[in-house]
Amino acid sequence: MKIYLIKKNKTYFDYLVDIENIDIDLTEKGLSIYESMKVAGPYIEDATKEKLITIYYPLYNNKIIESILLLDFKYDFLDEYVMNFNCKKFIIL
Repeated sequence: MKIYLIKKNKTYFDYLVDIENIDIDLTEKGLSIYESMKVAGPYIEDATKEKLITIYYPLYNNKIIESILLLDFKYDFLDEYVMNFNCKKFIIL
């Protein structure tokens, strides 16, 4: 397990931008909003011992980051959802 310390005078927002390498300005690289999303996991959360996947969804205003939406999904739920979708659409991975 890695432990990251937040430097003095840095916010959790700054920490996430740094550690997850989230683009602050979309105009610099010509990215779309969907290309800036990040997915982490699956991993075991310490507090609940649940297997999770986290989606980091940056929210931009005029292509400049304003906030980050973190979505945690139980791995089993997401895995089952994808498998059902693939079966219905006849997609083979």
